[in-house]
Amino acid sequence: MDKHSKNRKVLVDTKRNGTTLIVPGAPDPISAKLIELHRFPTVYVGSCATSAARLGLPDVGLVSMNEMVDDA
Repeated sequence: MDKHSKNRKVLVDTKRNGTTLIVPGAPDPISAKLIELHRFPTVYVGSCATSAARLGLPDVGLVSMNEMVDDA
């Protein structure tokens, strides 16, 4: 089973069992890599953290969808 299939199974099992899953957020690609290295099965990228890390500004709609995809 590859890594993505294993992570997908963790997410599906969590949903089915009604358990809680800790999902850390990453403001940048380096943070996402660190989260992966610590073996979390998933990570989220939020616009607030992306805006703060990328622009040093609050999330007021300045980060475009393309920039969010680039960061992800």
